[in-house]
Amino acid sequence: MAGTEGAVEMGSDLRRSIADELRRAIELGEYPPGSTLPPAAELATTWDTTRWLITNVYNDLQEEGLVRVGKRSGTVVVDQRRENLPRSPMVSRDVSGYLFESAPWKQLGELELITVPVRATIADLLDLKLGDEVLTRAHVLGWPIDRSGGRATPDPIQIVTSTLPNWIVAQLPTLAEPTTAPGSVLDRIEESFGGPLTWTDLVGAERADRVEAHRLNVRAGSPVLHVHTITRLRDGRPVEVTTRSVSGDRFRLGPTPLPRGESAAWPPHAAP
Repeated sequence: MAGTEGAVEMGSDLRRSIADELRRAIELGEYPPGSTLPPAAELATTWDTTRWLITNVYNDLQEEGLVRVGKRSGTVVVDQRRENLPRSPMVSRDVSGYLFESAPWKQLGELELITVPVRATIADLLDLKLGDEVLTRAHVLGWPIDRSGGRATPDPIQIVTSTLPNWIVAQLPTLAEPTTAPGSVLDRIEESFGGPLTWTDLVGAERADRVEAHRLNVRAGSPVLHVHTITRLRDGRPVEVTTRSVSGDRFRLGPTPLPRGESAAWPPHAAP
């Protein structure tokens, strides 16, 4: 028994050593982003160990977000750099409706309309109970195929999901019609209830589920940033939540200017 425990401990030490060596090589640029690590069988021979142990090492590095393990593509080094995703602190509008960001992306695929039980992360934002049904209107934004520019497949950037409680859909059936454009949903609500809407933002992160991972072309379980914009009526009731989901491995929010408050004015006010 003692011999078995010793072998397991030695295997764990070797696993950490190999992971440390590969991690350093990635950080030093010996394996740049997009490059492929040696096949597990080859590295097992180099380190005089088993392919199974090397596979576990690669899985460890994948959990850290350093590589992406694929059956056909091999173990590919992930680009650790993040693209900035601007977020305007001001709501604007154009001919399509209200705008919360200015991005040149195009809609990829069709608008998806589904009535489902409300997700736990959205229920409290809409003052709903778990199990209450909501209408979700989801579409993916990104870059379409551009063979002349070297893009052979679509590049999904963001999932935009509008969640509406059933009570407002019952009052405004047009919200459940596919012909109602995403940009006009808030206009229809504002027109019906006769008053200006207000909005607040919440930003959080979750692990991508299989559906979200497929839509964003990322690994299931990888981090996804969620920007929730809560829409409220004049009386304060929440009537809609728009969730913008982007890969946390690929994007970061900002930069956002931080204006100085009066108490932080420069030069500082003289003490009384």
